[in-house]
Amino acid sequence: MAMALASSTCQEMKEENERSLSDLPDDLLSLILSNLFARDYITFRAVCKSWYSISTIPQPLKLPIDFPLSQCPYLMFFHGRTRSFNFFHPICNAAYQTEIPELSNVQLCFSKNDWLLMSQGFRTVFFFNPSTKVRIDLPEIPEEAAYGFVSMCFSSSPTSPDCVVVGFTSVGYLVDLGTFKFGDDEWTVVTYNNGDRYFQVLRCPPVLCNGSYYFLGDSGELGVYDPTDDEGEGSWDICGKPSQKLKNSQQGYIVESDGDLLSVFIANEGSRVYVLKRDFSNNSWRKVENLGDKMLYLCIRTSLSETAVVKGAGNKIYLPMFYGNDGVFYSLATQKFHCFSGTYCRNNIYDTKHMKHCAWVKPRV
Repeated sequence: MAMALASSTCQEMKEENERSLSDLPDDLLSLILSNLFARDYITFRAVCKSWYSISTIPQPLKLPIDFPLSQCPYLMFFHGRTRSFNFFHPICNAAYQTEIPELSNVQLCFSKNDWLLMSQGFRTVFFFNPSTKVRIDLPEIPEEAAYGFVSMCFSSSPTSPDCVVVGFTSVGYLVDLGTFKFGDDEWTVVTYNNGDRYFQVLRCPPVLCNGSYYFLGDSGELGVYDPTDDEGEGSWDICGKPSQKLKNSQQGYIVESDGDLLSVFIANEGSRVYVLKRDFSNNSWRKVENLGDKMLYLCIRTSLSETAVVKGAGNKIYLPMFYGNDGVFYSLATQKFHCFSGTYCRNNIYDTKHMKHCAWVKPRV
């Protein structure tokens, strides 16, 4: 009888405990859920039916009340020749769509803050601001660059007198570097000979870091353009040794972060991710284990580094990828790919959709 009583008491305590958990207010459960990540999120869902129902609602990171949306970049993307552009906010995990008829039948080359550098054919290049709809035309790219430029960037806003536009293309062992400075009437194109070194630039834009422009090669080597050398004409050099390990990567990016030069290589459908920092003292890359409070935003048209303004958003790499409607990022802490909604947690990028026509921008909202 004593054993039966004890068993009954234990059962009552278990039922009372389950009732206590299931009776917690939804607001409190949502608060708890907003501070969980990955595996803890899955455990949360398994506690009871009411907790599971709360966690089925996508939970973006908890934002400060006064959080300005424009502090974080948006991923602007479109499909083919459409005039409909999507602006996706990775922290809020939400998007809006707008029509920009001025950008029909054009190619996106580069972006910086809220300015886009666009091209139409091999010769026509112009700036466009999607917030203000202002267009600034540049002189046509000269015939010295026979096929235009495969990689471009600009140093600052085109409304600044210090703005410089840089374009790059290579044919065999020859490199064409074009520069346009506001106030000039035309482009300046200089051809450099790499000698016996073949340099295949990745389709990501060059990065301005400490006064020089860096171009990332498909094997991890760097092309360096210094615009101040050789009596104003600039100089070109290739630094570093090719790495077969990096050459097998499917995607490569380069980004400046507080004076440091970082590169990210993604190989084997995401099963290998290399985050590297340039050691200028010996022209080599060193592995990065932790980004601290830095957030990297990467795509083939622009890449940038930002300081996290929301708890839990740092030490992550935000990518132009989606799983369903959810943005995908890579966490250096877990070494996996995730969505903030909790629907994706893997060590690969299978089943994700990669946006090709896209750039990170900071529109005025």
